[in-house]
Amino acid sequence: MVMAESLSRLGDIEGAEEFATRAGRETLHELDGAWIDEILKVRARIAYARGMKKECLALLKQAWTAAPDFRRAPLAALAGEIRAGRDVQFRIRRPCSS
Repeated sequence: MVMAESLSRLGDIEGAEEFATRAGRETLHELDGAWIDEILKVRARIAYARGMKKECLALLKQAWTAAPDFRRAPLAALAGEIRAGRDVQFRIRRPCSS
């Protein structure tokens, strides 16, 4: 997930998408889906970078559905900013190492 975010910030959208896909598969397999909302958010960032606003919003909706309650408000706010046509910065939470 961190690699996907990093590549996305560097403009390597193809590489970011590859790592986001891998992260999603591994999260579902290894962590029972924990943090899948953040992976969906990374994928939304990639869609946003590609100018795919509709797909970005769909991924944010999926992330909101998968997120625990305390992580939902920022996702809703981000989607609202995108719908309003404002430029946004995606902030990705990293899982703690404990």
